[in-house]
Amino acid sequence: QILKMLQQDKGFKSLVHEVVVVWNGERVVEETQLGKALVDLTKTLPFRISYPLKAGFPNDLMNRYHPRLEIKTKAIMYYDDDGPFYSYKATLGGFELWKRNSNAQIGAMARKLDLDERQKVEKKELLQEQEKTSAPVDRFFISHCPTDELNYNYFEFANFGANMVLPSGSFLHSNYLCFLWHPIFEEIRQYVKDHPVKPDDGTVSAIVSHLSGRAPKVYSRRINESKDQPPPHGRRLMKLHDKQDAIDWDNPGNHDTKMMWGRLRSDVANSLIRYFGSINSGSLGWCLNTPWQKGQYCKPEMAKIGYLPWMNEDHTPKSTCP
Repeated sequence: QILKMLQQDKGFKSLVHEVVVVWNGERVVEETQLGKALVDLTKTLPFRISYPLKAGFPNDLMNRYHPRLEIKTKAIMYYDDDGPFYSYKATLGGFELWKRNSNAQIGAMARKLDLDERQKVEKKELLQEQEKTSAPVDRFFISHCPTDELNYNYFEFANFGANMVLPSGSFLHSNYLCFLWHPIFEEIRQYVKDHPVKPDDGTVSAIVSHLSGRAPKVYSRRINESKDQPPPHGRRLMKLHDKQDAIDWDNPGNHDTKMMWGRLRSDVANSLIRYFGSINSGSLGWCLNTPWQKGQYCKPEMAKIGYLPWMNEDHTPKSTCP
């Protein structure tokens, strides 16, 4: 994927300034032939490897958001080590959406946090007030009381109503790094390290949405055309403990483990949102105000060439904001 972005794909080469791998492992990269080849790439390509553990940091998913990385661009695109990785056309669509909404977190795999009954009533009332003033309906917040219970919805990747995004394929303004590592959030960063699911994704989404005053934005992770095929495999999520196999969400089995994972993710959502006392109103899908918006869904779920409202029919960027 690194070679594709920096050397093999002309489209990616025009978009990507550099690739930074944050190596959280205790074992050295160079102990394998593949690792040695990876290090060799740093000699000839705009590619570098950061070693937080060598700098005295613990093994922590939040290390990829640390300002010590000295990112040189305003936009940062994140990937997990297991992907999935997106095509140039999908990436271009996401980057152009970020350029038009650079204070928001932009993502392609977005999750809803299902509201409690009291919160649903409050959201409906607030939504009606927003619509009266023609204010954007993704820029208000619903209160979260100690008795409210959110549920992490892992049944779909949502276009509309998503409150958080998973890291792979997400875009973030580099100015947010200093906020994410500000001393005021030390308690939250410690929570990420201590919790079994290491919830850096929900944590970053919660902090950024409250700093920006808006929900995440969502782009289509595939631009469907004959040469754009779905990823060959889905994600295999992390283990909850050393004796457990990684969770394969794309195949049947491990029902109890999946249910436990879901309960833990809901626990994270409630803890984080109770810390802030409110939750963002939810995303607006890539198909908003287009013929492909069907209620609170995009049909089709994945865009085709010419479907994105901020792109032209040939998938080049429009000169104006949508």
